[in-house]
Amino acid sequence: PSEPGTAAGGNSGIMLTGLVPSLLINGRTGRSRLVEDKDGKIDRVIALPERQQIAVIEEDSPLIKLYCDETLAYVDCLRGHKGQALAVFELKDTRFLATSATDRTVRLWGMYTSAPRAV
Repeated sequence: PSEPGTAAGGNSGIMLTGLVPSLLINGRTGRSRLVEDKDGKIDRVIALPERQQIAVIEEDSPLIKLYCDETLAYVDCLRGHKGQALAVFELKDTRFLATSATDRTVRLWGMYTSAPRAV
């Protein structure tokens, strides 16, 4: 995971603005998207290259929102954690995503379906 308020993922080209922490900008296309929830403060942005998506984790939220890495369009939301979401990982050579949260759980999700698989 990246530091709060920063982007992650090498060549993802996704950036956060410093003055508006809820604005995502695709550095390759110049497209931007305002990301809103309770207070809209983004804690982490994680590139998911296998899915061609980015995961957005907001402060104090158990949700992990998924956006298309090219258009920044909202795609899906991973729901199930009871505590603040902390991280998302693509498990290489599998069909799973793994997420962790302050509720001390690791959850597995279908790589392409976002269906919950295990806790």
